[in-house]
Amino acid sequence: MRKQRRQAELQDKRDRIRMGLIPPDPPKGLFVHFLSVVLSLTSCRSATGQSDEGPYLRCCPRSYPG
Repeated sequence: MRKQRRQAELQDKRDRIRMGLIPPDPPKGLFVHFLSVVLSLTSCRSATGQSDEGPYLRCCPRSYPG
């Protein structure tokens, strides 16, 4: 019973979000992910010895946002 009620409430909330009646929940960003991105940027830039985008693109092409 409880599981069915919770599923119905969740589906109702999803339907309301799709119709635009309520705003979607904000994304949950984890600090660990943020820290890994920052550390990859600093290690990549320190490996090339420069801080502009050119060497960064050559060093870490897959992780570059753009």
